[in-house]
Amino acid sequence: MELAATLRAINKARNQFAHRLDFDVTDELKVKLFKQFSPARVEADVLGDEGFANFLLTVVMLLEFERIYQFKIQALESEAQLLREKVFDAVAELYSTRMLEE
Repeated sequence: MELAATLRAINKARNQFAHRLDFDVTDELKVKLFKQFSPARVEADVLGDEGFANFLLTVVMLLEFERIYQFKIQALESEAQLLREKVFDAVAELYSTRMLEE
């Protein structure tokens, strides 16, 4: 699954409808977006009742999970960097202490 490609396709479709007061997302467009996101699933999954709305909700949820994941990874990387610096400082202090003792 390539989420970025699906988002680009959704954004392109959104841009086509952005300045229209009345528009209809065709079944063809729904299927095209859905198949790009989930090629192995059947078209009926997106064309059924609430299918397209559920598809869009799934994409939004995945984006939110990705955002949270990136935030958590960044926080863990910052914590790991802090711990590396503390270990380095401790080793450097220990080494300096031993050098002074000799």
